[in-house]
Amino acid sequence: MEEANDQQLRRTTEFQELLSISRAEEMEQRDLALSEQQAANTQRFLTASAESNVDKMKRLSQQLSERLQEIQLEQETQQASKALAEKRQLRELGAGGETTQPKAKAKVAAENLGSLPSSSTNPRGSRQARQRESSQPPEITGNEVELPERRARSRSPPKKLQPSRMGIQRLRETFKEAINNNKINATDQGTFNNLYQQWVSARGNQNQKLRAQIVKELQQLYKTSIWQKKY
Repeated sequence: MEEANDQQLRRTTEFQELLSISRAEEMEQRDLALSEQQAANTQRFLTASAESNVDKMKRLSQQLSERLQEIQLEQETQQASKALAEKRQLRELGAGGETTQPKAKAKVAAENLGSLPSSSTNPRGSRQARQRESSQPPEITGNEVELPERRARSRSPPKKLQPSRMGIQRLRETFKEAINNNKINATDQGTFNNLYQQWVSARGNQNQKLRAQIVKELQQLYKTSIWQKKY
């Protein structure tokens, strides 16, 4: 009987120990989960605060750049208005100088006329003075001298290039100009368009010989239709 009680007691003790161990493990797991959740919440908070700080910095930099542009625009406007005011002052000064100069010239002329002897007091001297003035040749100012006109240099028309020196680009430009100016007939125009389309279609390294042959034919057409003719 005592042995059965001891076994029962031992089993009860073991069960309580296992129960306490399991409860301790559950508490540890719960604490670990709570700590992980707190760490995740802290990470979210830090990320959100960093993003908000970045947005604030972007807004501040944008506002600063806009303010700098406004200041630069104000400075340019002030400089432009200052330059306009200076030009207006210079114009006013120039207009004032032009109005005062004729008055001064008229005053000097009046003083000179007043200092000259009158014709009634000395008619003989005035007659002799008029004779001397009529006998002297008139003065010639620089504005009255007629200069010979410069002869316009005659420019010779540009020389036509020899057919062998004409490349595909120069041939195309020359034929287009001749077609626009109606300098070649319809047959030559059709021949040129056909050869040029063949040259454009012959692309690739394997068609280099064909292209060279087409260029030679275009040079020969240029020789007979444009180069040998006088326009």
